[in-house]
Amino acid sequence: MDRTRNKIKKFFNPSRFVVLSFAFTILLGSLILSLPGTHRIHTSYIDSLFMSTSAVCVTGLSLFNISKDFTHFGQYTILLLFQIGGLGLMTFSVFFLFILRKDISMVSIDTVFNTFSNNKKIRYQELIKLIITFTLLFEAIGAALLFLFFLFHENYSLFNSFYYGVFHSISAFCNAGFSLFPDSFVRFERNSFFNIIITTLIIIGGIGFIVILEIYYRFRNKIKLFSLHTKLTVSVTLILIIIGTLTIYFIEKDHLFIAENYTTTRALMTSFFQSVTARTAGFNTVNIENLSPATLFFIIILMFIGASPGSTGGGIKTTTAGIMFAIFINRLKGKQNIKLFNRTIGQETISRTISIILSSVILLTLTFMILIYINQTATWFKGNNSIIKILFEEISAFGTVGLSTGITPQMDTATKIITILLMFIGRVGPLALAVAIVGDSKEDKIKYSEENIMVG
Repeated sequence: MDRTRNKIKKFFNPSRFVVLSFAFTILLGSLILSLPGTHRIHTSYIDSLFMSTSAVCVTGLSLFNISKDFTHFGQYTILLLFQIGGLGLMTFSVFFLFILRKDISMVSIDTVFNTFSNNKKIRYQELIKLIITFTLLFEAIGAALLFLFFLFHENYSLFNSFYYGVFHSISAFCNAGFSLFPDSFVRFERNSFFNIIITTLIIIGGIGFIVILEIYYRFRNKIKLFSLHTKLTVSVTLILIIIGTLTIYFIEKDHLFIAENYTTTRALMTSFFQSVTARTAGFNTVNIENLSPATLFFIIILMFIGASPGSTGGGIKTTTAGIMFAIFINRLKGKQNIKLFNRTIGQETISRTISIILSSVILLTLTFMILIYINQTATWFKGNNSIIKILFEEISAFGTVGLSTGITPQMDTATKIITILLMFIGRVGPLALAVAIVGDSKEDKIKYSEENIMVG
């Protein structure tokens, strides 16, 4: 009996726990979204599975007009799915077991720590309470501000203002990208107040709970210095937002912005919003189809990088991109050790960084070829920029972003299935999925002599 129990514990490592919990939630969500009372139009099971995956993986790609094609029950289901997906099923499981004073397995605790914190000195009870508290706090503040905006600025009814405020606050904080408006947030593009609320929620939700907790502990004087993780995460996030804003502005300055008579302030606000949302949130205040190919390709890069570790977002993560850039710069200088903020990066972290990027590039290259092959006869494929549109949609799914050039509702069944897999892999991570399938890596007992190979 004990032997069987040990085998089960060994099988359910944190990576498998994450993968299986997401898969279970997606399947359960797809069954609920298949019920007649959740939608107002006919949908297939693949459509329900697609929507459930998009919600649980906090992607935001949608085959339907959510407010029109889904009932309130269906909308509530989608809302619950991306709230659970944003924080992870294990977080909620441990939280409720903790409330009910039930036994909590070490695998569940390890899963939460591996997802949200690199500080094992924190008691898991405190970690869970802080994660739930900060999530509800930020979402409540966002919902209250959006409620006031919809009530007094847009003159919506009391119920609609409250509902729209809650829905979009949670969607923004979870970086889910789901909107109850068919044009996402294009209608609010000129409103600075609305733009600031949404982008603030996106940034806080995407920066990761590791950073949020460290800022909280620094404020409480429980720590004296920020960790290398927090320094790198905040630095890369700020750099990407600034570079993203300026790049989109200068590319579109003589394209979209001049064509639609944007003022400089309005153009910068729009560029800032798209720079923030492109890395994993998936909202848009401009029609993505109207952007130039150069801007679309630049947004693809931002989507590939994504949010930060321990956050509600996807992508290869800001820290991965930061470390890869540091490797590149240090190698150009001929340095063997990789240094950041007067700290040396460990070889395990470097190997993991290279593995994540390499596995992601290989996966995306293969799926890109398949998507081109199966869509070459589609009617939309014959239009302009069809290749970049496929790449855009693919990276948007993998980075769990949700931005679309408009081809998502036109997907055939095969393309939907591939997109579902990309959203799932992008959320759990290609490396975590590999560990879940193959198992934990084992140290080689036999070691051979080293020999150099000419490269480059």
